[in-house]
Amino acid sequence: MFKIKSLSVIALLLFSTWASAQTPVDAPPATIPDSLKGWKAGGNFGANFSLVQLNNWAGGGQNAVSIVGLLNIGATYKGDAITWNNVLELGLGAANLGGIGFRKTDDKIIFISKLGYTLSPALSAAVLADFRTQFLDGLDFPRQDSSVRISSFMAPGYLTLSAGLDYHPVDYFSLFLAPLSNRLIFVADEKLSQAGAFGVRPGERILSELGAALSAQFKKEFVENITLQSRLTLFAPYSNLTTIVTAWENLILFKVNKYVTVSLETQAFYDDKVKNIRRDDGTIGQATQVKNTLAIGLVYGF
Repeated sequence: MFKIKSLSVIALLLFSTWASAQTPVDAPPATIPDSLKGWKAGGNFGANFSLVQLNNWAGGGQNAVSIVGLLNIGATYKGDAITWNNVLELGLGAANLGGIGFRKTDDKIIFISKLGYTLSPALSAAVLADFRTQFLDGLDFPRQDSSVRISSFMAPGYLTLSAGLDYHPVDYFSLFLAPLSNRLIFVADEKLSQAGAFGVRPGERILSELGAALSAQFKKEFVENITLQSRLTLFAPYSNLTTIVTAWENLILFKVNKYVTVSLETQAFYDDKVKNIRRDDGTIGQATQVKNTLAIGLVYGF
């Protein structure tokens, strides 16, 4: 059972960001001093907290507490021929329903860095690094009173290094194609490593795969205060090109005012090496993982 053990942890969550944005939501990036000419940076942070407390409520129900936070930071360098884009996304959330204890609802660490050399106004040669993991243990609850650890920090950890061409015909869309890509899977937890979780051989901590990768990103404000963001990442190992690792994140942002936003997010992930998923029918195995989130919260851009 996921527990919040001190007020300091709650305070950290409250002052982390709420928002499901993949890039800064609102404020234009602040220019870094002239000593770093060509660099721009920006981001957003905020928090969402909800509380339901019932006392002698005839309609029934359960007490509930929910905390969600996310921090997004971006830094971009633009020179005469060189561009370098960096994005860091941190997210953590938990909910306590009916006094069963806090359980995770969100947990992510994502860092993406892309370095490009301009070949033409719409085309660059580029290298990309994509790193993903989580902060805390991930637990499965086969019964209400028991839990099983199925993931933890750097178990798994994913690092994909790719080289290819980046096509960016407009400022709100880019497509990166990489015929040369290396995907590394880390399983730092000894118990999960011994079990051969996430595709590693039992007892080993790292799995390396060579393959081809694709990354597409889209962000556009369609009407005033409504923005759509989408990011699709694919990886196909050359050892078996039919097993495509897929991560697809979609987000619609409704800006209510300077500090309040409504977000609708859908995330889908599939990796045939993840075989410890408890499916809807109660069986354990591979499955497409889907997460939908509708949230209202405070967001501050910088």
